[in-house]
Formats: sequence, structure tokens, C-alpha cells
Amino acid sequence: MKPDFKTIYVQKAAIQYYKERVKAIVSRWPDAKVIEVERHNDISELRDMDPAEWLTAKREILVLGIIKSLDNTPNGRSTDFIAPSGANGCLSGCQYCYVARRKTNSVAGSNPLTLFLNTEGVIKSIRNHSDGLGAKTPNQCDPIYWTYDIGCNNDVMGDVMVYDGAIQMVEAAKTMKNVKLSFATKNANEMSLNKFLNIKPEGHCRIR
Repeated sequence: MKPDFKTIYVQKAAIQYYKERVKAIVSRWPDAKVIEVERHNDISELRDMDPAEWLTAKREILVLGIIKSLDNTPNGRSTDFIAPSGANGCLSGCQYCYVARRKTNSVAGSNPLTLFLNTEGVIKSIRNHSDGLGAKTPNQCDPIYWTYDIGCNNDVMGDVMVYDGAIQMVEAAKTMKNVKLSFATKNANEMSLNKFLNIKPEGHCRIR
């Protein structure tokens, strides 16, 4: 789904700490209404939306915020760990997706894409976590690298159509000797794929 944002909610803390980052994203949709909010996950207008507008909300609403939890949690299936989320929600809106159940706003009528702008904090958390693991123990996830899912609550290929946070994460992973980032996608658009190919992941990223 190609975004055509009409409304952009911006957490005040994101403006405070990432003003230029916010400005760069918002400027791409100059006609969008920009609304400052205290919390990215507690926006009454989104909670009260008509569920019939579910897909419209995904196409026309964007939320910019800061993620507080920077924990890396064990996974052990397709990856060894789940990294802190770079985003929540998805532009696609597949009916069977579990992501909608993991966001406060989604208990009612909307689950728009929320992008977290504190990318450096996410990168630091992965670096610090992986540094404490030592050499990789070969398993079904990967024989060489400790693997981290960066798309558990989102579709990264859709995200990078709006913000290059995931690209920054993969570039950083190339400097980590024992880390591979991974995510699944149903949105393998050419623009996003070229962004990943242009940075030459060098084996530190797996797209499923």
C-alpha cells in the first residue's frame, strides 16, 4: 500500500530530541495536518475511529514517536532474539495479522503505522546485547551470526518507504562481528529493496 498521509501525529518527545528527523519526514507530505501528542500509543482520535476505516487509516495516518522498551527478547524460531521495535503497525493491513492486537490504539478502529525515531538507541541495545553473548552457537536460526528480528511488529519494507531507520540498523550491523538482522515481508517493493541492496548488507541482513 502506497502511503498518502493526510494526518501525522507526532509525539512531543520526538520533536524535542529528533526535530530534524521529524521535519524531514513531515516535509514529504506538505499537505498533511500535523498534530502533536503526549504519547504515541494513547491517541483518542485513533481509538475512536470506525473500524470500517481500518485500511483508510493505514494509508492516510502516520504516527511518529519514541519507543521506551529497548529490550532484546529470546525468540529461538526464525531468529535467536527479537530486537526492540523500530515501528509498530503496517501499511498493508492484512486481515489475519497479529500486530493489531499488540497496540493500544488497535482495540478500536485503527492501527496506523507508527515509526520510532530513536534508532540509535535500538542499535546500541543490539550492540550491547550481542557483545555479551560471545561466539555464536550454531543452530537452526544461523550457524555463524546471532540473529535479531527487526520486523516482529511491522513490515520493514513498508517502513523504509517513509523512514530509513531500518537501513541505519543494517549499516550498523555490518560493524558488529556476530550479528545478522532479519525480517519477514509481504511488501517487497523495488524502492525499498534497492535501498537494502545499495548499502551492501554483506551477509548481515536476511529478508524472509
